[in-house]
Amino acid sequence: KIYRLIYILPWVIPSVLSLLMWNSFLADSGTINAMLGYRVPWLTNKWLARTAAVTVMVSISFPYYMLVALSFILAIPVEYFEAGKIEGAGSVKLFFKITLPILFNAMLPMLIMGFLLQFNQFGLYLLTYGEPKLKPGQPGATDLLITYVFNLSNNTKDYSLAAAYSVIIFIFMALFAMVTMRINRNQKEF
Repeated sequence: KIYRLIYILPWVIPSVLSLLMWNSFLADSGTINAMLGYRVPWLTNKWLARTAAVTVMVSISFPYYMLVALSFILAIPVEYFEAGKIEGAGSVKLFFKITLPILFNAMLPMLIMGFLLQFNQFGLYLLTYGEPKLKPGQPGATDLLITYVFNLSNNTKDYSLAAAYSVIIFIFMALFAMVTMRINRNQKEF
């Protein structure tokens, strides 16, 4: 119960607040660098900024997926495990032959939609502001397509290019959603 409480805490805190908090932690004069005792360019080096962005976004979305996976695991009928034990399966074999396939089939559509939602994760902008910029007018090292569209429309006032990218985002998301619905329709029930 304590581990569940610790893992769910990032979900309780609003994501905007979490991202701003992580931004101050990872800043050049932030808490993490103060604890390390030297300056690490977490948000100014392109590879460290990308790594930090992925790590922070995973830590923010982890509680949701943990709770959903836990509910799917608890919904697996006990009879499956009892039958497996009667057949002589150990705990590792039960996990790989019963738990993992059922969990994967149940979570696949949600994982695909979660991947799709990350394309519109504008909150990442609050963490890195698209920095570091590699070339003026070009997307930054941590820009997503949606944050680049925001920069195009607000900073460079290139509305036509921003609108074109918005249409591309819409088409990509619509195709991805149709594929997800098809996978969900063809999925076996457990």
